[in-house]
Amino acid sequence: MKTIIWIMWWWEKASQIDKNNAYELWRYIASKGFVTLTWWRNIWVMNEALRWAKENSGITLWILPNDDKESFSEYLDIPVITNMRSWRNYINALSSDLLIICWVELWTSSEISLWLKAWKKVILVWLYKEANIFYKKLAPEQVYIANNYDEAIKHFNTLI
Repeated sequence: MKTIIWIMWWWEKASQIDKNNAYELWRYIASKGFVTLTWWRNIWVMNEALRWAKENSGITLWILPNDDKESFSEYLDIPVITNMRSWRNYINALSSDLLIICWVELWTSSEISLWLKAWKKVILVWLYKEANIFYKKLAPEQVYIANNYDEAIKHFNTLI
């Protein structure tokens, strides 16, 4: 059985250093033969993550909130159409083996909460201090905080 790694990251506001670090993180994960699960649109980092996974012989997966095939990435191997909108996030949480989240805002906070409610572990990478404190307080045994790429990889190797 393949291990599924669910990765969330925001590309639009990222610096070039953050983009380079994200690439290294995804490249490393893909090189291990895991399945990369990202969001559902073929833009920004979601598409880049799939491209990076494919470049490194990884398998790519989307749990889609709708049936809009126009939004499919050319790097997508396995589309799972749910037409469940945001409800599909719980499928993501239950299906994945590890969540790596590289930013937090209104939309991603729900995914983190669903993940923690499923009693799974999460690596928070490059989040702001208050978010790290909040999630660590909610689930101290499930939350791992990484301030840089090397720490994220160290946690990743410990948890997988």
